[in-house]
Amino acid sequence: CPQEVEVKKVRFRFSKKCHNLLTQLMKHEDGWVFNVPVDAKGFGLHDYHTIVKEPMDLGTVKAKLGEGLYESPLDFAEDVHSMAKFLLSMFEEKWVPIELQYHNLHREIKPASVVEPLPAPTPSSVSSACGA
Repeated sequence: CPQEVEVKKVRFRFSKKCHNLLTQLMKHEDGWVFNVPVDAKGFGLHDYHTIVKEPMDLGTVKAKLGEGLYESPLDFAEDVHSMAKFLLSMFEEKWVPIELQYHNLHREIKPASVVEPLPAPTPSSVSSACGA
């Protein structure tokens, strides 16, 4: 069927685009940590699988892509997005207390770099300073 052939061509084209993008992500100098599943046992993260219901990493995405398990590039993007969203939510949860502590401390202590401006001279103080 010509339509099936066209669908296969489109899937292949988009699969290749997704693979190229994934390769860029995996080769990024800071991306290596996302390339393999978390070794929960090795890191002693006993509650990892309780917290992370559906673990995802770029290596798993690559395997699924290679096995043709994604029906569309949108499914591929969903896995990458879910990994990124989980990372962001973990970051935000841990970041909030740090940010609050910083703002509270900043309010309590005036930074040394902030210098109070001198009051504007009044006409009487200028004339008395000049000997008038």
